[in-house]
Order: sequence, then structure tokens, then C-alpha cells
Amino acid sequence: MAIPRDDFPQHTKNAVALRAGHVCSFDGCGQSTAGPSEEAPEAVTMIGVAAHICAAAPGGPRYDRTMTPEERSHIDNGIWLCQTHSVVIDRDEVTYTSDVLRQMKRRHEESRSFAPASLRAAAADDVIAIGDGIIGVGEFLGVDASGWRARLKHFIIGDPLELVSYASNFSSLTPSNQYVLMNAIGDGRVLREAPAITRKGNEYDITFAIQTSYPRVRAQDIGSTFAISPETGDMFVKDGNIARVSGLDALPQNLQTSLGLAMGESPFHRRAGSRISLFYRDFAKTRWLEQLIKMEIIRLASIPAVDEVTRATYTSLRCVDLVREVEVLADSPTKQRLPVRVALDVHGVGRWQHDISIFILNDEQLKRVAERDHSWMTVAMR
Repeated sequence: MAIPRDDFPQHTKNAVALRAGHVCSFDGCGQSTAGPSEEAPEAVTMIGVAAHICAAAPGGPRYDRTMTPEERSHIDNGIWLCQTHSVVIDRDEVTYTSDVLRQMKRRHEESRSFAPASLRAAAADDVIAIGDGIIGVGEFLGVDASGWRARLKHFIIGDPLELVSYASNFSSLTPSNQYVLMNAIGDGRVLREAPAITRKGNEYDITFAIQTSYPRVRAQDIGSTFAISPETGDMFVKDGNIARVSGLDALPQNLQTSLGLAMGESPFHRRAGSRISLFYRDFAKTRWLEQLIKMEIIRLASIPAVDEVTRATYTSLRCVDLVREVEVLADSPTKQRLPVRVALDVHGVGRWQHDISIFILNDEQLKRVAERDHSWMTVAMR
């Protein structure tokens, strides 16, 4: 009879790999674990393993019987290794104790992470997103007649093959996927044409031919809408009438609604909402989470999408000019609401700061959203 194993779910394996930058975490290794395959132009070879620090089943290396099944399958118990070193650590439990492996994992992840906010400058490494599928860390190099220039140093989501594929297949992409976001300058743009890519060792110099900035509206001109309680997310009554909010007073509610709705959750506008719940699941309690939230606010402020019902084109955060800073104010959500402080440049107002709470979907809710989105996509393609 097979011994039950507390294996990692696939999204945890993905997160362990992403946090390691798809590079082996073993001290001194530095082996990239993803790369092109010779089998086909778009084929990828993967040689990485999400290894258990404490074994998934009794009798395995460093098995800890005091751990619960949830703890054994949690991301904290995983370390990303090449296939060679995944074998090495399991054959020498004396040298590679659980504490040694956790320290190894921490050092490697810190080496792949962003510089602390206090050390950031215009040339410091920060997040760059290219369409929906590529998010990396790199350096904003400047602006010239050809557009924005940047250097991509390593990938959080995606890989070099996907970057090349994005540029090669640019003309066949949907317009809502033809964009670039630069956290370093707090802005994003729709692309006029495929990005030009030059490889320099393990880094990529990229020129983005950008369109002009999408028009913003003054915050004072945001129309009236029903007010929603920040605690419950429900409408409420004030002075005997359903409360309403407008102008700059509507911006906090607009932020909370846009960021707390999961992309794909609305059957009427599949591009509405954000990926923040997914990012929280995979990057909670890391320095990356704030930057990924910032990236999503930039996207919702600068990249237009088409409403499937009205066919109108607009941005969700239409009065936000630039996103300056995002600070997560708690280690975990309370009643699924994560407190966040945002600093923005608001059209017609200037610098504006506010604390909001973002609704974070749990794993079961995210699963239902994915199933509904797949169902709606299937119907739409018939």
C-alpha cells in the first residue's frame, strides 16, 4: 500500500520556481532551470524541482512528524533546485539539515529580489511587465525618439523564450495584451509595434515603441455612483437615501472595487479587475508583493480595455496619472481585506495619498473564478 504524500499543489510549485527566478537555490550553483529545447521552436526544457525541505511522507529525508499535512505542502517547506542538487540534499541529511536548507533558500531569494525601497533610484532595478504573460526585474534606461528603453535582468513570470515569442507574434496578439508597464516611472503605455530585443549575456536590452499616454480625466469630473462600505463592500443608506459618492471622494472606492475584483470574475468585462489575489497567494510576505500591486494599479490606470457589453474603451482608474508608491500595511488580510497605502499623481489634483483595503480571494474562490472564466471562454468561442 502506497504511503500518502503531502505534495505541493501546482500553483505552489510555480511560486517556488518564480521566487527563485528559475535558478537553482543551492549555494554556488547558479544553474538556470528553464531554457529552449531543440525539439521545436517554442519548446522549453525544464530541469528544476520544487523539493521538500522536510519530506512529504514518513521515511523521507528530514521528515518531521510534528508538521501538519498543510505545513508539509506549504510554500515555506519548498526550495527550488536543479535536478542534481535535489538528489544531493536528500543523500546527505547530516550536512543539509532543514535549517541549512531554509537559510540557503532565504539567501537565494534575497539575491533575486528587489532592492529595498530606501535604496531605489531612477536607475535601480524594478518591475517591468510586457503584456499579460511576462513580468521581470530590470532597469529603466531612458527615453529617446524610438521610445522607452529598458534592460530586463531576470524573470518573475515568463522566460526568455516567451519574450522572443511575444515579439515575434506581436501582430497576432489582442490589443489589450500589447502593452508595457514600468514601475520605476509609475506609468504604462500601449505599444505601437513589437519591442526590439537585443541579448547581452543573460540580460536583454529592449526598446519599446510606445503610443502617447492614454487620456485621463480630472478627478473632479468623475461622476456620481452608489457608495459602498469599505468594511462590507455593500451599499448603505444615509439620511434615508442610498448613499452616493462622486469626484475625488469616489477614487478610494474605485480603487478598492477595481483591485478587489479578480480578472475574469466579471462575465461582462473579462479584462476588468486585477490579478492581486493571485499575486498575494504566490508572493505574500515578500518584498515583491508591493511591487506587483503597484504594477496592477499602473495597468488599470494606463492601459485601456474594451467593455464587451457597451463596446466602450476606457481605463478603470481613469484619473490616475502616475503611481508613486504602494505600501502593504499588514502581514495578512483581516476578513479577507488587505490594508494598503497608495501614493498617486491624480489628474486635476496632484499628489494624493490614501489608505484602502483590497479584497483578497481565497484559494477556493480563485478556483471558482478560473472555472467560470474557462466556461465563459468556451461559450464565447462556440
